[in-house]
Amino acid sequence: MNLKNNINSIFFTKLIIAIFLISVFSYVFYFSLNNIVNYWTYSEIHINYSLGFTKRGLLGSIMLYLESIGISKNIFFSFIFYFLTLCNIYLFLNLINRFKKNHLFFYIFFSLNPALLLFSFYDLGGYARTEIFGIFVCLLHALFAQNFYYRKTDTQKYLKLSFIFIYPLSLITVLIHELNILFLSFHLITTIIILKKNKFREIKNFKFLIIINLIFTFFIIYLLLTYPFTKEFAQKLYNNLPNKNGTSFWIWESIALSFSERINSQIIFMSGSILLYFFILLFYIMPIFYFLIITSEKNKFYLINISFSVLPFIFLFLIGIDWGRWIHIIIIVIFSCLIQFKEKKIEIFKNYKYKICTYIFLIFVIFQLVFTRIPHCCNLVKLNLNIFGGIIPKIEVFYRILNKNYNIRERFHKY
Repeated sequence: MNLKNNINSIFFTKLIIAIFLISVFSYVFYFSLNNIVNYWTYSEIHINYSLGFTKRGLLGSIMLYLESIGISKNIFFSFIFYFLTLCNIYLFLNLINRFKKNHLFFYIFFSLNPALLLFSFYDLGGYARTEIFGIFVCLLHALFAQNFYYRKTDTQKYLKLSFIFIYPLSLITVLIHELNILFLSFHLITTIIILKKNKFREIKNFKFLIIINLIFTFFIIYLLLTYPFTKEFAQKLYNNLPNKNGTSFWIWESIALSFSERINSQIIFMSGSILLYFFILLFYIMPIFYFLIITSEKNKFYLINISFSVLPFIFLFLIGIDWGRWIHIIIIVIFSCLIQFKEKKIEIFKNYKYKICTYIFLIFVIFQLVFTRIPHCCNLVKLNLNIFGGIIPKIEVFYRILNKNYNIRERFHKY
């Protein structure tokens, strides 16, 4: 009877978490149908291929085509990011469902962590960002790899899924935003480690698919290098837009900045916030890394996996001011690297010392969930921002919106 009650309580807790996550992002979706939740991204995805190939043009081309046949831009914009968010919730919860041997606290900790799924809810400046496509493929690949380590799939099936779905999808995300090419490091290292376990015996059966993926990769890189998004081209493309509502050309100008211009502005802009962002990184990454390590079976490749998977993302701190977003992406990649491996049982209720640690851990989880968030951007010292936020301010704003006591126009643009 106790076992049955325990199983029911675990199922009920997981169901409540899933409903909570779906509910908060469903509200964001509903709100986004009339308000531009992310003004930068909404302006950005108007970039399109009407005057020839250019970076970040894929989504805009699809959106403008759908608008020409009667589907409004706000419906497309709101739905595409809501759909990807739901997909990521599904993949993420499936990945952490490996926590069966250990206490339910680990499931709660990862599912409600402000640095993971809830990042873009706690700071809506991080919502509707195009790296969500790269994160989706990253989580999908981690799930395929996890199935391999749990022997639910063999090497042949894993490689089929990787070369038919993962790598082509990953390359398509680069056409949505070029930063998604950085996720290729995670995909390559994950595949190499799995192949190395089998001494690369299976690779010969997939030569054709590998060649096709390599050709596709070099072709996309060639296009990105050959057709730069210059200010002159941006001006012509912006003038060619049939409908400029909800857009701003200064965003396109910022996207068109050269590499040297971005680095120079970055050094000036972020000089006062480096220590604060470093503290934020440690505050979130240390418990996530620690809990994943102690609950994962030892794998001699995991440090190589993490190091080479994360290394390319350091580049983002030099060219973009959204340091909170980069921290979120790095934590997602580290999570994806370690959640693949089989779970190792740990005795957290072994004695009273472990019980005390468990209660402290529970308090820490509640504290992070209720009171903290990662600011997605920018100079935190200048803007007087910190990690304090969490669910309570969101509930307060939601209550004020329901009671029509919140100036939405002051915070969000209208379509």
